[in-house]
Amino acid sequence: MALVLQTPDGARIGEVTRNSFRRVISPGTRNFPAGTDWILDPVVLRCDDVSGMNRFTPPVLPIAARSRGRGLRRFGGGPTITLLGGLCFLLALLPGRAASKEWSRPGAESGPTVIRMHVFVIDVDEINGADQTFTANVYFEASWDDPRLAEAGALDRSYGLEEIWHPEILLVNQQKIWPTMLDSLRVSPEGTVTYRQQVWGNFSQPLDLHEFPFDQQEFTLQFACPDLLGDEIRFEAAPGDESGIAEKLSLPDWQIEGWELGPEAYEPIAGAPGRAGFAFTFTAARESNYYVIKVIVPLLLILVMASVVFWINPAEGGTQIGVSTTAMLTLIAYRFAIGSDLPKIPYLTRMDVFILAATILVAVCLVEVVATSRLASSGRIKTALHLDQVMRVLFPLTLVLVGAYAFYLF
Repeated sequence: MALVLQTPDGARIGEVTRNSFRRVISPGTRNFPAGTDWILDPVVLRCDDVSGMNRFTPPVLPIAARSRGRGLRRFGGGPTITLLGGLCFLLALLPGRAASKEWSRPGAESGPTVIRMHVFVIDVDEINGADQTFTANVYFEASWDDPRLAEAGALDRSYGLEEIWHPEILLVNQQKIWPTMLDSLRVSPEGTVTYRQQVWGNFSQPLDLHEFPFDQQEFTLQFACPDLLGDEIRFEAAPGDESGIAEKLSLPDWQIEGWELGPEAYEPIAGAPGRAGFAFTFTAARESNYYVIKVIVPLLLILVMASVVFWINPAEGGTQIGVSTTAMLTLIAYRFAIGSDLPKIPYLTRMDVFILAATILVAVCLVEVVATSRLASSGRIKTALHLDQVMRVLFPLTLVLVGAYAFYLF
């Protein structure tokens, strides 16, 4: 709805809505000289129904022109104000959202409004364990019934978000997203209102990494209406098979195991009344082959290299120490490489346990080398050789036990 501005002789020159002022000059409209101001003689108003909504009939707003001047002047025997100064007065007279029946919640007197949701994950580009985020391309659709907008025999109609009631649906775990569709509402002849949107961006997701790199994680898209309680609207999964997740994703190191969707209250403050919410959750398992081939197997080879010192003559202490030191430095480098894939967490993962145990074993090898070298240099070569023989059996046995604990028992 808009207030139409016209000159005293009836020429239409503009209209005012709650959001904008638009000047309209049509053929035959009175021309004003350059540099003139429009002024409002505060009398009665007329409202022209330009939006197809409720009709509103206040009276006429005469508008006159005068030369550009400063301050308030008297015109036609009464005080006048410039157009820009009077816009606030005009906008205050326009009916706001609260005054329009389309801006009240449908069915408010009979219980919560049911919002039916479709969610489809088009793609998942990345899962970042260090940042605990994932990047996804998501399409969602919300629909509800508003009998007040039903119009038998009419075609589907489109409305702006500011024209009729709609729930303010947010993705509350978003970090930075970009919508790719225009915001609009589609209304069917039966009064079913549908809102569609597609977004791409980053979403936060706390991860439990105890099982890394053999872990399975749940990733959630949490929808909510922060300004509406659970007894005002109720989310439901829409019938049909439109919801889901694409079969092929741009995600080389994870495998999608399944998904589910349904109502889930959003509780930003523990103990406070929950807000109406809806969640789409998909489960993904990490592809561990990368870590087995590029991390675990090389680590085993480093440990084998470290154990070679038990077959070197204790009299060659320099060679033994060189091998053990090289193994230790290589393990430290691998530790830093794995750390870049994980956040700074206060607990140990399975991979952490294995690398820590491997580091301790290499350190034990280094200590044993120093001990046998001292024994050999002091003439107790048989004792040094016996210690090497014991370590040849004890070292691989300990390694097997460490691997079993780290990857099966931990």
